[in-house]
Amino acid sequence: MLLRQLGGEAIVTAPTRSAVEVLASFAGETLRFMAPDALLASKEKAAWLIVDEAAAIPAPLLRQLVSRFPRTLLTTTVQGYEGTGRGFLLKFCASLPHLQSFTLSAPIRWAAGCPLESAISQLLIFNDEAFREAPMGEIALEVVNQSCWQTQPALPEAMYQLLSGAHYRTSPLDLRRMMDAPGQAFRCARAGGAVAGALWLVAEGGLSRELSRAVWAGFPPAARESGRPVAGGARRQSPGGDAARAAGQSDRCPSHPPAGRPGAEDDRRYRRRCRWL
Repeated sequence: MLLRQLGGEAIVTAPTRSAVEVLASFAGETLRFMAPDALLASKEKAAWLIVDEAAAIPAPLLRQLVSRFPRTLLTTTVQGYEGTGRGFLLKFCASLPHLQSFTLSAPIRWAAGCPLESAISQLLIFNDEAFREAPMGEIALEVVNQSCWQTQPALPEAMYQLLSGAHYRTSPLDLRRMMDAPGQAFRCARAGGAVAGALWLVAEGGLSRELSRAVWAGFPPAARESGRPVAGGARRQSPGGDAARAAGQSDRCPSHPPAGRPGAEDDRRYRRRCRWL
C-alpha cells in the first residue's frame, strides 16, 4: 500500500469522507483524513498530501491545498461516467510545473480483455479517441440535428466524446437527451473534417418580464409556474432576472484543447442572430 510506503506523515483529503472508504480499508489506522475546507483553515503540515477524487474539488481550493505541502498525490477517475473528463488533466494538471502522471493499465472491475467491457464501452461511447489528434484547418460551422444519429452517427458520436471529455461526470442521461430530448439544438465546428468544437443549446426560457422578476425574487409559486429549471438557474446570475427572458441557454460549449483559441466559442455561439444566452 502506497500510503504505508511514503516517507513521512501524510494527510488525506477528499470531497467527502465516503470517497476514501476503500483507501481507509487498506491504510487502517495510518490514514489521517481532513475535509478540504478544514485542512485549509488549519495550520496542519505533513510530508505528503493525498487528494482522492481531486477533480471534484474546486480548482481554486485545490491550488491552495497543493501549495501548502511539499509533495502532493492527486488521484481521480478520468474515463467513464464516474470520471471527470479531460478537463482536470488539461486545465489543472497542465499548470503544475513538476507533474509526474501515472495511469492504470489493468482494469479494476473487469478481467483483462473482457468482451462485456468492450461492448459497454462501445454502447455508452466511452472511447476518447477524439482527444488523440488535434484538428487542423479552417473552422467550418454546421448545424447538427438529432436525426444525424441515424443518418451519420459518426458526427454526433464525435461531438458527444468531446462533450463528455470536457465535463465532470457526464451521465447516460446526457447521451439520451442528446439523442431524442425535445428542445435541444446542436452546432458543430469542424476543422479539416474533424470535430474541433461543439455547442449544445437548450430551448428554455422566454419568460415574461413579470414572471422572470418573480422567479428572480425567489417567490416559490412563480418558480413552480415557470417549470424551466435552466432558466431559473440563469436568473440567479443575472441582474433582475433578465437572463430568464432569453429564448434559450447554452448548456455546454467545449472545444478541442488545441482548437480552443480565442474566438472559437464566440463564432459558434453568435454566428446566427438568435437570442441565446
